[in-house]
Amino acid sequence: MSVHNDDGSSLHPLAFVSPNSKAYVTELHSRIQFQHDAKDLATFIINPSMANLRNSSNGERPIHIAARVGHLSALRLLYRRGANLNATCFMGNTALHLSISNNNYWCSRFLIRRGVSKECLNNIGIPAWAGADGTCLFPSYLKALQTATTNKMVAVALELLLKTPDRVNLDEYLQTIENHKIHFPHLWRKKTKKQSRRVKKLIKRCTMIEKRRLNLDKAQIDKDEITAESVFEKIRNSMNDKLEKIIHVFRRFDTDNSGEIDRKELLYGLRDLNVRLNGEQIKLFIETIDPNNDGSIAFFELKQALKKKSKDDEDKEGKNKKRKKSSYEKLPPIIVTNNNDKTSPLSSATKKKKHSKKKNSPKNNNKASDRKQHQYRTVILHEDIGGPVPIKFDDGAEKTSPYFDDDAWNNTLPGIGIKSTTP
Repeated sequence: MSVHNDDGSSLHPLAFVSPNSKAYVTELHSRIQFQHDAKDLATFIINPSMANLRNSSNGERPIHIAARVGHLSALRLLYRRGANLNATCFMGNTALHLSISNNNYWCSRFLIRRGVSKECLNNIGIPAWAGADGTCLFPSYLKALQTATTNKMVAVALELLLKTPDRVNLDEYLQTIENHKIHFPHLWRKKTKKQSRRVKKLIKRCTMIEKRRLNLDKAQIDKDEITAESVFEKIRNSMNDKLEKIIHVFRRFDTDNSGEIDRKELLYGLRDLNVRLNGEQIKLFIETIDPNNDGSIAFFELKQALKKKSKDDEDKEGKNKKRKKSSYEKLPPIIVTNNNDKTSPLSSATKKKKHSKKKNSPKNNNKASDRKQHQYRTVILHEDIGGPVPIKFDDGAEKTSPYFDDDAWNNTLPGIGIKSTTP
């Protein structure tokens, strides 16, 4: 039921309600949220106190609602009526936090030009340029083109898309242009169409490069499961597995050399890596690195998380280690000379090596391998070296060594332990 004045004009719908009441605040915020016309909102917002009405449950003001839904005309009206653009809600978020979180470029641009700081932190230490939850490091400007209403706005949106073609899907871009031409045909002049074709070519080229790099088609890329390991692997692959380079990027922001960085410095480092991560991947990265949500991340934890590799890589590394161990576990061959042989053990060893090179042919491979198995034995000396010494092998065989000194023995049989026992 509407109330009328004596002259027949309709009164304000909340003319008899106190501006400080909960009903007035709810009505004003809901009208901004559903993007009522600026003329309608002007009947509610007539002075600075009404422009700064706060919701008692979450501490949000009209500027927060307008920034979240992208209501640019409401933001302009609130600014003219004395709204505090730097006001924060109970979570510590400014209107810029919310506009960037919802990818409302024109509202963000308006707030930054009116003096709202991009470095303002909320309660969990996230700066305004990263959004309310820190997942807006690499924004897409396709929505800026969707909401452009003037020739200048269209030109700015296309210029932004030219700089970031790798963040845009080609099908979404073409659909956006078609819809925008239907609603604003007068904005698409010859120069604008030419610029849009340039953007299309760049986007197409970037998508082809991405598909080649991943060796996957578009459907598989979209269906790819997002896990913490896949995010870390993507960062490692983009940096060519140079872990020290990744750590150096984050360490640059550790100004006090404490070995830890806060949430803001972590986001700076992640942005400087310039890895194409979407919002979900960035959120998962932050939750994995900082599970306690206390805002401080140690370099040791960051390094350990980035070092983790997939099970396939670990299995491959395990197999390679086993192969290396098996090759080094074998002892060098034991050379035994007869008492009648006057040559030194060192010379006999070199003769045997030369002799084995000649005899190693493809036909005698099996015989040579059988011979090598018998040559690798453990030697234990039961008497002090200096005369003929009985040498006992693991298989029970015993032979007598020639006369030689410690150096000759050690040089001939490297790696064999010598034990002298008293009778």
